[in-house]
Amino acid sequence: MIEVCPRCYSRLGAPLKSGRLVCANCGWSNEPAASKTTISGPNRSPFVEILVQCWRIVKRTVTYVFQAVTQRVQEFRQVESKQLVKGLSSRLSALEQAIPTGSTDAPRWMTLEDAFRYLGGDPNDSHSAVSTVNGSSSLPFRRFRALKNPAEFRSFGLEADVTRRDANKPWLRWTDEG
Repeated sequence: MIEVCPRCYSRLGAPLKSGRLVCANCGWSNEPAASKTTISGPNRSPFVEILVQCWRIVKRTVTYVFQAVTQRVQEFRQVESKQLVKGLSSRLSALEQAIPTGSTDAPRWMTLEDAFRYLGGDPNDSHSAVSTVNGSSSLPFRRFRALKNPAEFRSFGLEADVTRRDANKPWLRWTDEG
């Protein structure tokens, strides 16, 4: 029986239950470790060897191509997202520059609350009221909000656009007569 490891020359311990000797220092064993089950080398014909090598080449080529395509797609997505952000920022800056900075000739559209404030009232105060242009009548916000006819708003010096009201947009603006 061998008492010293032939690889590292350290002392071997007691044999395992299977009878095999194993070196605790380097892992040497007197039985070879089980390997992959493959077609044994001597039984292979040269044609099979060539096929095995070709298969390995094809497999590596397909793997390489797949990795290259995946990498290109990821790069394309990154570039596309950067271009998307750049395109959106340029559109936004163009829109910001298109916003008029000075006062325009056309009066701006207002909501009911803004129009009531414009006429001098406070929508949150129940005692606050606004008067018509000629001063003949005065309405609190509750009754001002109930007005529907554009002619009624004209008496307050306001222009009403029913299509804007139906679209839930600000729909009142002051007129030049008001």
